[in-house]
Amino acid sequence: MRISVFISSFSAFCIGDLIQLLYELNENRTDSYLEKVELRLDEGTLIGYQTTAKVFAGKQYEYFKQVPYAKSPTGQGRFRKPEPIGSFLNGTHDSAAVGNKINACPGLGFGPDDLLPALEAGTITEDYIYRPVFAEKSSLPIFVWIHGGGLTLGTSAYYHFSSLAREDIIIAVVQYRLGIHGFLSSFSEDGQSETPGNFGLLDQQAAIEFVHRNAKNLGGDQAKITIGGESAGGWSIGWQMLSPKTTSMIRTAISQSGMATFNMSVQDSEHGNVAIERLCQKMNDNFGASLECAETENIINQFRDLTTEQILQLQTADQECNSQFENYPAWSPVSHDGVFFEENAEKRFENGDVASNVGYIIGTNSFEGSLIWPFLPGVIESYNDRLTVFSFMEGHSTNNIRQIFVPKDQQEEIFENYFKF
Repeated sequence: MRISVFISSFSAFCIGDLIQLLYELNENRTDSYLEKVELRLDEGTLIGYQTTAKVFAGKQYEYFKQVPYAKSPTGQGRFRKPEPIGSFLNGTHDSAAVGNKINACPGLGFGPDDLLPALEAGTITEDYIYRPVFAEKSSLPIFVWIHGGGLTLGTSAYYHFSSLAREDIIIAVVQYRLGIHGFLSSFSEDGQSETPGNFGLLDQQAAIEFVHRNAKNLGGDQAKITIGGESAGGWSIGWQMLSPKTTSMIRTAISQSGMATFNMSVQDSEHGNVAIERLCQKMNDNFGASLECAETENIINQFRDLTTEQILQLQTADQECNSQFENYPAWSPVSHDGVFFEENAEKRFENGDVASNVGYIIGTNSFEGSLIWPFLPGVIESYNDRLTVFSFMEGHSTNNIRQIFVPKDQQEEIFENYFKF
């Protein structure tokens, strides 16, 4: 009997009660925990479960959750590069002690409210840099998955990878900093910065490095690592393809329904400075904060001193600030930070300077538009103002593009046909 290893991930940020429920249903209905197992990595010993995937004829695999790949980016670690984990606390990480709780990084709520309500402040935590994996004990290929969510929401709890326990492959699901935590940036007029941003991308890279370093310990082949992601995860894969450090650790890459050339995916340095100043003022006006809203680096240092509850308020203000930037999110990667992107990312794309030694698949998923069905009315109403976001639509008339969406008088009927289960 083959025993695959699944190491389940870190925490995330604001995720809804529905996703919490689905995650728990997956945990409770799909698999049966049998006994504890140990796995030795360079950072220490992992304690997890040997698990049976009921849906695949009782095939067993090993399951580890919330495995840290970097130090927690809290307090003075906020808005800074991830630091190597070094070693697990007391030399051991016990997945069994984690239970089914979803640790969450504070992030934006995602409407409609009755579908994905935000978690209460007491049910989330900032301590959210961890990762998941599956593996058989031999030299197997490794697949590192980066979730989507517009760089503002998402969690590894969206994905339950026991369905891949039947395959001879290791799966590592990466969690990374989102929204303001992952992409706040500030630059001076001469282009210098103490807070260059792109921390979410650096988190992803740190997770890939963690997997690469521990490939043999996990039962994998260091020369057979593939990275992949969907939506904003697909964007992220495109950006990772521009990093020589990342491409030196992988063999192939997959972008599903998201590409780094998406118009709203990168910003210039001034965009970040304006967003920080607006956010600071929002905190004072809406939440009674007493922040000094002059000089962006000073503002950032004040943000580092905020409590977890205030961080939640900051994310609410972030969402309001986000809406003032027309087609662009308030927080997204900076194309010339000098850290993750050693050279200007946009120019490298224009010049076709993307890793030629890495196989790269770019594609879409069938029927994935049904995911955004509840949000279509609002999208349709505001679509004229948002056409320029989609670079692939440039040159098409507004009427032609609007035909992509369902007419309002047909929405109810089509919804019933698609969602009768």
